[in-house]
Order: sequence, then C-alpha cells, then structure tokens
Amino acid sequence: MSDIERYLDELFDRLAGHGSAGRRMLEEAEQHLRTAAAERVAAGVPVAEAEREAVARFGAAELVAGLVERVGPGARPVNAAATAGLALLMLAGVYLGAALALLQWGSSEAIMRQTAVVGVVLLGAGGAALVAVRARPPYAWLAAAGVALAGVVVLVDVPLAVGLALGEAGLHRQAAGLLTLVAAVNLLVVGVVRGVRRRRRAEAVAVSAAG
Repeated sequence: MSDIERYLDELFDRLAGHGSAGRRMLEEAEQHLRTAAAERVAAGVPVAEAEREAVARFGAAELVAGLVERVGPGARPVNAAATAGLALLMLAGVYLGAALALLQWGSSEAIMRQTAVVGVVLLGAGGAALVAVRARPPYAWLAAAGVALAGVVVLVDVPLAVGLALGEAGLHRQAAGLLTLVAAVNLLVVGVVRGVRRRRRAEAVAVSAAG
C-alpha cells in the first residue's frame, strides 16, 4: 500500500459519519495528493518519495478531519453538545457543593440526599456528553440523548424517589415512571436509527473511494 493510500484510509476513518462534507473532503484530498505526487514524479523524483512529500505537505489526517468537524454541517450540534456537557459539569459542582453544605449545617436529610443525587446525575451526564463529542467521529446525538435523559432523571425520577422515601402516595408515581420509560425508549430508537444511517453513509463513502 502506498503512502497516499494509507493516508486516505486514515482520513476515511476520521471522516466517517460526516456525510457529504466528509466525502467531498476525501475526494479533494485524493485529487490533490495524486496531482502533487505526479508533478514531483514528472520532475524526476522517485514515486515513493514523491508520495511522502505530497502527504507531508497536505497535513496530518487528524488536522484535516478537525477542520471538517469545525466548519462542516455537523459542527453546530457537536459544539452545542459540548457546551451542554460543560454546563452540566458546572451545575453538578454547584449541587454537590450545596449537598456538602446541607450535610454540615442543614436540617433536612431528605433534601440533602436529593441534592447530592442530582449532583451525581449531572456529573455523570456532563462527563458522558464530553466523552461522546470528543470521540472520533463525534457522537453529538449520543451526547444530546444523555443530556435529555439526565433532565428526565433530575426533574422526574429524583423527586419521585424522595417522595417514595417520605411515604408519599398517588398516581404521580406511576406517571413519572411511565414518562421515564417512554423517554428511554425514544432515545434508544433514535440511537438505533442514527446508527443505521451512519453505517450506510460510511458504506457509501467506502464504495465511492473504491471506485
């Protein structure tokens, strides 16, 4: 395998999931690299050396893929998910700090526990969102799903758990559980659909590159 082919394989892996923007970049990269290498070969440079020079001048595949991520159509949801993840981490710090203060000086153990659980949930959701958007390719939909599910847990399940601990009764308990189940199923379905679409786009890019 030549240097150009190895570079294109790496770039293909890094651009997987970027749709038409990734395909265009892959096509432009291949055209540029082969043209640059052909010019060097015409000037008397050996083929292997000409390809190495063309790849070196074009730039690392990681940097090229990073440019596509920042300016491509998927950049906005990725940035939004990253911002949401950071916001959740900061909010988690506030809740955990408040729980610690309530542990020392508060008078309600139930409120302290609820505050601590909310902080832990937000911490996990924020961390998961950042991990998802920093993956290659970034899984912005997974980060958004995590943030949404965390919202359901914080707004529905945690108050429900506190109510159960205090012996509250009523239909709101069944309604809260049903809402959480529906939200989880919806997120699972969305994830499966997007995963199938991503795989089909990757297969289309592979066929295009092979052609």
